[in-house]
Amino acid sequence: MIKLGLSGRIIEESGPSYQMSVTDFIAKAAEIGYRGVELRAGQLDHQTSDEEVAQIAQALTNNNVACAFANCGIEQTPENLPHLRRMAEVARSLTSPYLRMGASDIEWVQQACDIAEEFEISIIVQIHTNTPLETVEGALRVCEQVDRPNFGLTYEPANFVLAGRDYGQEALQQLGDKLLNVSLQNLKPVDTTEGEGVIVHQDHGFVRCRPDDPEGVNFDKAFGALKAVGYNGYATLIEPISPVMDNLEMAAAYYNKLKPLCQ
Repeated sequence: MIKLGLSGRIIEESGPSYQMSVTDFIAKAAEIGYRGVELRAGQLDHQTSDEEVAQIAQALTNNNVACAFANCGIEQTPENLPHLRRMAEVARSLTSPYLRMGASDIEWVQQACDIAEEFEISIIVQIHTNTPLETVEGALRVCEQVDRPNFGLTYEPANFVLAGRDYGQEALQQLGDKLLNVSLQNLKPVDTTEGEGVIVHQDHGFVRCRPDDPEGVNFDKAFGALKAVGYNGYATLIEPISPVMDNLEMAAAYYNKLKPLCQ
């Protein structure tokens, strides 16, 4: 069965700073019903002390919540590989299976995978616009270049919408065993490329929308495709602080929308 996670992005302000502590966020996610969380820079990074990691681990245990993945935004330079090792150590201590990062430097990502393997965790990269992984084909090429068994992909259907690509079962079947992780947000097309909150890609405009917007991502289709290919990991909501409704109300609305689709 697919499990639902909530990203710290939902409470992330500029900085990054957050509207509540990481332990309070974990408790709030559990209160809504989420069984996993994504922890982001400022909540968890290579500078997080052992004491803080222990507090986070206790909060996860107390609330019966898993760390679905940790976001690893370390600059991909040789000097930062020790920071990557620390992040892998932290992820392992929280029993998180994945570190998510970009793939701007293939050799660095290969080294990151080798370090992560020592801690029995995997590196994941999101299929995302304006990167070499904008399409399924591009994502699979990156997988071939990295050529590590513990390297895989995060499927996120809204980025397929931005790229003008179908996000259904055929796309997921192409990903095969490289589909390791799922993230979710919602966007819909608009007839303008100007204005506050408009995201422009390939000369088309998009805006964020509510989970039940019929012009947005068809989550029934996305979850149907996930189940058809046998995916049973976490699907993590990565919406930012919402411009269309209160962010924690948004988190609850998504949970109520998506939970029936997980069965």
